[in-house]
Amino acid sequence: MSRTSSLAVLLAAMVVVVTAGASRSRQARQASKCGPGEPCIPFKSCPFFADIQSGRPTREKLRLFQDAKCDNSRSNPKVCCPDSNTGPVTPVTPVTPDPTPTPGPTVDPSVGERLLPAECGRGKIDVKIFNGEDAAMGEYPWMAILGFGSQSQPTWGCGGALITERYVLTAAHCLDLAHTNNLPLATIRLGEHNLGTDPDCVPLPKDVAGEDCSPPAQDFTPEQTIRHPSFNNRGVFNDDIGLIRLNRKVNFNSNIKPICLPPSGIDVQAFISGSTAITAGWGRTEQGINSQTLKKVKLPFVDLNTCNPLYQGQLVNGMMCFGGDGERDACFGDSGGPLFISKSAAIYTVLGVVSTGMPTCGVTGVPAIYTNVGLYRTWITQNLRP
Repeated sequence: MSRTSSLAVLLAAMVVVVTAGASRSRQARQASKCGPGEPCIPFKSCPFFADIQSGRPTREKLRLFQDAKCDNSRSNPKVCCPDSNTGPVTPVTPVTPDPTPTPGPTVDPSVGERLLPAECGRGKIDVKIFNGEDAAMGEYPWMAILGFGSQSQPTWGCGGALITERYVLTAAHCLDLAHTNNLPLATIRLGEHNLGTDPDCVPLPKDVAGEDCSPPAQDFTPEQTIRHPSFNNRGVFNDDIGLIRLNRKVNFNSNIKPICLPPSGIDVQAFISGSTAITAGWGRTEQGINSQTLKKVKLPFVDLNTCNPLYQGQLVNGMMCFGGDGERDACFGDSGGPLFISKSAAIYTVLGVVSTGMPTCGVTGVPAIYTNVGLYRTWITQNLRP
């Protein structure tokens, strides 16, 4: 998984031109066509990238890592492993063109628009992730956590956001067995706060005895999963967006509510207007373990001209960058979770979906990559049904 499994993770239309040389190198390596003497092995087993594993990468080494990828997994990526003394060589294997994207749905999007909730995005008033902080219980009631493998003992590995009474928005790679260690999606949980307690309770104010407990979390199974048909066809984790249709309608309550979708084609930079966005999840923290409690972190927008060179010019239309400010970041386990902002009256809008990033979370000056939800609103509504 990418910012998945153990997993991370967190808009204007961005059109980028990828140079032919970089594209050829990327495609060849992703097809495991490494150069002579460069086996395609897990990057953690590659001595050449030891400084990335230790959390002390240089910009040059991060650039070489992106170019050396021969597998798209985020939790355990594989690389064409160069000799530590000689460095990487240039692959010479011929490249086949990208496959033709699968045609999208033909459903009238106006049908899906009518299924969007009349009221959305109402979180709990702010009551006072990676280097983030605990969210308040019920603060972001659209948050979903995805469990893989077994319904009775799921492996929690991705996030999502409730957008209607039947649909959760997430990342396409969270619905792809190639990125989930072959574990199928088994459970979608809504209304969760602390994975270690049931029910979730917090103390009442000091002058009041007792606890405030939330309604029980609600577990669902996936009736249908929908990956964007062009996912991974035109770049690394392009069109990384998906939908989960739940097996029954959600019972909304104080801790379970949908978030608002952004307008189609929204100019994210203008919409944010210098503010920071928020992402939340139960993914890996700076202590190296997944969080039991929902955490949140605020992240700045980073324009594509600044971000794209860090990723070897591989970012394509539909991607955007947030983060790089200190060590605050989304991380493994946060993938598929929402990036959102409140413009007024505590009404939150989802701007992005946590997609991918560097193998080391929280590297200062290196933002992570998110899917620009506003560019996919029509695709989303085309795929909704009662």
